[in-house]
Amino acid sequence: FGGMEQAKEECRDARGTGWVESALQDLRFSLRMLRKSPGFTIAAVGTLALGIGATAALFSVVSGVLLKPLSYRDPDRLVTLLHDGDASVSPANFLDWKRQNHNFSAMGAAAGWSASLTGWGRTEEIVGLQVTEGTMDMLGVASLIGRGFASDEFQPGKDRAVLLSYRLWQRRFGGDPGMVGRKLMLNGEPYTVTGIMPRGFQFTPFWITEAEMWAPLTMSGQAANRHTQVLRVMAQLKPGVSLEQARSEMDTIWDELMRQYPDTDSGKVVRVDSLKEKVVGNIRRPLLALLGAVIFVLLIACTNIANLTLARATERRKEMAIRAAMGAGRWRLLQQVFTESILLSVFGGLFGLLLAWWGVSGLQSLLQADTGRAGLPRLQEVQLDGSVVAWVAAVVVVAAVLIGLAPAFRVGGGQDDALKESARGSSGSGRGLRLRGALIVSELAISLVLLAGAGLLIRSFVQLRGIPTGFDPHNLLTMTVSVAGQPQYAGAAREGFYRQAVGNVASLPGVHAASMVSHLPIGGDTWGTDVYAEGQPLPPPGEETNAHFRVSRPGYFSTMRIPI
Repeated sequence: FGGMEQAKEECRDARGTGWVESALQDLRFSLRMLRKSPGFTIAAVGTLALGIGATAALFSVVSGVLLKPLSYRDPDRLVTLLHDGDASVSPANFLDWKRQNHNFSAMGAAAGWSASLTGWGRTEEIVGLQVTEGTMDMLGVASLIGRGFASDEFQPGKDRAVLLSYRLWQRRFGGDPGMVGRKLMLNGEPYTVTGIMPRGFQFTPFWITEAEMWAPLTMSGQAANRHTQVLRVMAQLKPGVSLEQARSEMDTIWDELMRQYPDTDSGKVVRVDSLKEKVVGNIRRPLLALLGAVIFVLLIACTNIANLTLARATERRKEMAIRAAMGAGRWRLLQQVFTESILLSVFGGLFGLLLAWWGVSGLQSLLQADTGRAGLPRLQEVQLDGSVVAWVAAVVVVAAVLIGLAPAFRVGGGQDDALKESARGSSGSGRGLRLRGALIVSELAISLVLLAGAGLLIRSFVQLRGIPTGFDPHNLLTMTVSVAGQPQYAGAAREGFYRQAVGNVASLPGVHAASMVSHLPIGGDTWGTDVYAEGQPLPPPGEETNAHFRVSRPGYFSTMRIPI
């Protein structure tokens, strides 16, 4: 009958066959058994592949976003210094912090910047950043081609230098290495390209992540400017200095500055945060929750397959009993059972890696916009690397053990009773039924947890969809237009250009209305200003009312269907 060939091999094993040879025998026999049961094999491998693929894809996201260090030199020593953890800093305060601190080995700042690139085909508005001296050096990332900024390029009149991102270099200049040293017209001014940054380099993974170029920011004449808050500040801790020490020192420095300059600095707080934690933000807990959910899915898959293998073990119990009677020991039988579960897990892991690769590629395509903006921090770091393969290997081992445990208990003892039960036509012992019942109960319990979590997520999604945005997004299209830096559109010519542009768009077939605004709703970028009521006394320092504002052209509210 089916197990006779293997039973004969067991007799030879009992006479002293080596462990390696017996393992190879088990492997060959397990492959034959899986080939003879294609329905079971496809169902088990497919179920495992889905579970392992989901966990591998989610783990690759967790690894890239949460576990990998930032791609800078000594990333654990990098911190951000911002008002209230998010607000920008004035130039004068930045210079005071840099001069008075003793716990930072370097401190730099950046300001948002954009410029119209002309003279290279179509005109394009390029998002960039201006950085203070030493900021790029603090990150410790060398340029791919060319050099960084020299000290004299941070002096007024000599600051027309620019570093290009790898993406911009490829996208607009075809990866031409001769771009280094050439001049670009940015906002009508000639800038010399000093270097090209490496592929995937991001200067601020927590702010203006779509920046594609960097230029020097001169601080000359800014020592007294405490009103204009435009800088995001980063610093590097000295070796051996803790985050708490840096926070304590900055509290002391800031208390003194508020005492000296109450009109501009009162009411603000300085927060020192780890750069990595600033980048990750509040995404850590949702990601870990999702990883836990897919691990539950994997457990359900293992429970399903354990039920299937338990049913097969019940059918093959007579075979196991005959093999035991012919000399196969208990551990020999267990070795055979776990060989089959290992094979299933390995095949599931291989196909799961393929599904994970497809899933990660789809996730990046879904979240990566054409402009390079990512809906997930550090999205470019998410990939199937060695850590993900090691994770899959560990999952395969755990899955093999979980799948093999149920039939192993079935094989564990009472082989003599198997022949009696088979002779009586028994469908299974009480112990086997109890084990299968326990597996079913555990599977139902895990499924209910997942079902409840899925219900909560669906309810949250529905509620988010129902939150009023204040405008009607139906059939609403947007585009960004700028003529900054183009001399032919200076003064009244600029107003004429925008008026004509809106009129031409509004006259297109199918367009019901058109207008312009400085910042799109829920777009992230804002302008702000202090607001004072006429005829009322000025509020004390630190208690001013600040409001976000936008500048719009006529017809904006009707175009957006915003009711007054």
